[in-house]
Amino acid sequence: KMGACQTVVPNVFCCGAKSCTGDNLCETRTGEVSQCSLPPDAGVTPDAGSKADGGTAAGCATRSCKLGLAGDLYCTVACGNMNANCVASASSGSGAHCAP
Repeated sequence: KMGACQTVVPNVFCCGAKSCTGDNLCETRTGEVSQCSLPPDAGVTPDAGSKADGGTAAGCATRSCKLGLAGDLYCTVACGNMNANCVASASSGSGAHCAP
């Protein structure tokens, strides 16, 4: 955290590193958490995730994610809710989003 990556299970990669591939969970140098396949500005700060969207279900649902374990973990951080996960969007072709 804060300038240094740490080894944890499941693996958390350094965002932007060559080893950061697919939908794996990653951390930026500033401590934000994202997924390797998401745009660079998709990261959230773990201790402020629930503050960023006011902790509302609507704010959480605006976060894009990639389906799978890494997406579920990302949504847990992004939504500030241990029960949050990444779900397929109802409209076809629109990807997935976090759900509280």
